[in-house]
Amino acid sequence: MKFDKQTLKCRNTSKAVIEKLESRQRGGNSGGLGYEYQKRFALWRLIESASQNLDVPVDMETLCWVDDVYTEYSDGPEYTQCKISPSDTWTSRKHKLKKEFVAQKKLLEKFGVTPYKLLLVAADIAHVAKLSAEIPGSVGSVSSVQHFPHPDPLHHPWKIPQIAAGLNKLLPPLKRDSNSREQLYKAFSSETFTPWQVISSFDLINAIEHNSPTILLVMPSKIVKPWYGKSREKWDIAEKILRNIKELEIDLSGEICCFRAGHLSGVIAKCRSRKFEYFVDSVISKKPLTVAEFMEVLPYDS
Repeated sequence: MKFDKQTLKCRNTSKAVIEKLESRQRGGNSGGLGYEYQKRFALWRLIESASQNLDVPVDMETLCWVDDVYTEYSDGPEYTQCKISPSDTWTSRKHKLKKEFVAQKKLLEKFGVTPYKLLLVAADIAHVAKLSAEIPGSVGSVSSVQHFPHPDPLHHPWKIPQIAAGLNKLLPPLKRDSNSREQLYKAFSSETFTPWQVISSFDLINAIEHNSPTILLVMPSKIVKPWYGKSREKWDIAEKILRNIKELEIDLSGEICCFRAGHLSGVIAKCRSRKFEYFVDSVISKKPLTVAEFMEVLPYDS
């Protein structure tokens, strides 16, 4: 359940509590390294979900006690608090973190939310070990601690191992390099708003596909776009022709057509593009018999 002011009022939540929660939102939206860290984690949840073929809404700064990132999984919501400073522990600042998790658990019980997960994310691996060992017993059954590191260098979030792995799954095999991951991550980031507005992983993927058509994005199978024109019907004919070139391998993983022939390799086109239909028509009309002839039927910029 995502909490807002009206939802809280319906269960007689006091004005003082609502005002306290609203003040936390204003603090989070003020910017800084902490806010950037939680935004990167929110983006990671979207990338992770898309790469797993899941359509999952993600929001930030929701109106509750564990409020940094809200992820609405089909099997129950996840409420996440993000910490970058090792000085933040369960007992620091008069047990502030513990009190927030306890208050969140009580709030969810009050609204009958079940199942759910409370997640604490920290940037420092040693900090994660300490926080995991000291999870308060009162929230231990519903809480966990996860490591989400800072990137190295700090302004290259696509180099965070989890994010890099997720981006790779959304890229064709021949484009799983640092430059392609950077381009795709920046597309994810540019399609979100400041301040953050709730968006689902599939909506974000569709926005990237529409607004950044040059990005070679492997679409989740649940939202794969149809092949352009009549290229799917024609492909069987083209494939039989290409199969006669023994050195040539064609890969259509993720509906993106790639080729490999000895030391030569490259991306031809998205199967859902006019460029791919042009390639298919060229293969059928010119019937290449060798790798050299195949190279001549490739679209001009492949």
